[in-house]
Amino acid sequence: MFHKKIIYTYNPFDIKVDKLFYSKVDMGQNNGKGKVVAKNVAIMSDDIAYGQMTAVKHANGKDWWLVTPKDDSNTFYFFLFTKDGIVDTLEQMIGTAPPVNASGGIQMVFSPDGSKMFRTNPQKAIKVYDFDRESGYFTGYDSIEVDYKNYPDAVTTWCAVSPNGRYLYVTTSLYVFQFDLWSSDISASQQVVAEWDGFKDPVGTTFGACQLGPDCKIYIVTIDSRYYHVINNPDEAGIACNVTQHSFILPTPSGASMPVFPTTASARSTTQACRVRRR
Repeated sequence: MFHKKIIYTYNPFDIKVDKLFYSKVDMGQNNGKGKVVAKNVAIMSDDIAYGQMTAVKHANGKDWWLVTPKDDSNTFYFFLFTKDGIVDTLEQMIGTAPPVNASGGIQMVFSPDGSKMFRTNPQKAIKVYDFDRESGYFTGYDSIEVDYKNYPDAVTTWCAVSPNGRYLYVTTSLYVFQFDLWSSDISASQQVVAEWDGFKDPVGTTFGACQLGPDCKIYIVTIDSRYYHVINNPDEAGIACNVTQHSFILPTPSGASMPVFPTTASARSTTQACRVRRR
């Protein structure tokens, strides 16, 4: 399990991360419940971004790339994770840096085929990076302009990509947007597919970070509640994607968090797997 150390500072208030760790869990112990056999082993000490950690499978189909940026920076670290642990660390500066102190409102995700990584940027364009799963470096950089002028709530933004790799979903606290990545003008394809319905229990279940689940639905967290929103058919255009709000109920509040399901397969095989599961 890869995780970060968070440091809270005050006057002024800020959140900093100065270390990246791993802990090792032996799932063969405690009757399948697992036991932590190594805890808080430091991989790196640096000023690292709060959140913004993702992973994608190496081109060899066995190893993994773990990716995270420096804080408030356009510098990225790539950790090669194999059966022998972290065996290499790469560093690359590319594109433009996000706004200062915006880390908590940014999300990074890979497309299902691992060829692109998307990074949200509050009130700014979405950053798109071409990724080489063999070398572990970004090979290109672009952006998707977002119309925020009519949506002033977009002080934090998150994203997820549909199983077939066609649609990018971007959430703000009050809206869910869909972009067609196959369109000749991706920015112009922006459309609202959901607006928060005002539901509270006891706090408002506004939209938060997104995650493509293993069942090929996209889950959207809420802040300090026990509900997730669900995009049931993310491969469909427009409102046919079927966003059902506060429809997945957890036994306890989630604290605005959820598991991460890294990119493991091509968009085509992911879509085929979804079709099999839904039969």
